Amino acid sequence: GDVAAGGRLSYRFSPDTEVGASFHQTLDQGRMARQDAALDARFAATRRLTFLGYTLFSLREHRLAEADVSLQWQPLARPVVQVSADYRRTAPDLFLPLNSIFSVFSQETRDEFGGTVYVRPLPRLRLYGDYRAIRNEVGFGHRGGGKLSVALGNRDSTTIHTEIRVLKLPEKGYVQTRVYSLHQLHPAVLGTVGLDLYYLDQPIYNQRYSLMGTATVGWDVGHGFRIVGSAMADVTPFVERRMEFVLKLAYNATRRFREVH
Repeated sequence: GDVAAGGRLSYRFSPDTEVGASFHQTLDQGRMARQDAALDARFAATRRLTFLGYTLFSLREHRLAEADVSLQWQPLARPVVQVSADYRRTAPDLFLPLNSIFSVFSQETRDEFGGTVYVRPLPRLRLYGDYRAIRNEVGFGHRGGGKLSVALGNRDSTTIHTEIRVLKLPEKGYVQTRVYSLHQLHPAVLGTVGLDLYYLDQPIYNQRYSLMGTATVGWDVGHGFRIVGSAMADVTPFVERRMEFVLKLAYNATRRFREVH
């Protein structure tokens, strides 16, 4: 049969410092699909300096599936400034089921090193940037980007986000620009619009770009019911033109047994 089981044991030295160990095993039709052990840790050296670590080890393959180490520093509280540096290694094939035929085709690893910067100079303005160097079996590459978020209107009812992402690898890469916005049209009505553009370094089917536009409106009609309408249109190397419309009716049930003050 199909069985998934696991658990985590941790010890908290203080509210900001904790160490944990975990184990997970999955059976797929009676055959071993995953068997992993992991360690995680969080250590707050000071109120503004925090260390985070996480490792995932495949017990069946005797290889490291994932390792993530980061250092977070908050030099300023007002305006809010946060800086982090991190290193991450992943083995993509170890995230596939061990009994999958695709797991035997690759034993590559991917290493990334870099950092992020988050700045909130004003309550309604947020800036975010990141950069990472990448190394895999093909060679070295880079990825990074930036994001700007602005809140407008009464009670921040409208937010506008602009983002740019760049990926450069030896065999491929792209530049992505994205603009999207959320609007609280009414306490019970929320709307979103977005535009997403990719420009590819290597053309796919003689086409270098991909463009997608989306829009959504959600209305809480009451008594737990919500009506959501969405529309999407795109042009990609895989479809000449496409438009989709979706209308959903959802019911969100909430039951309160006891309120604690």
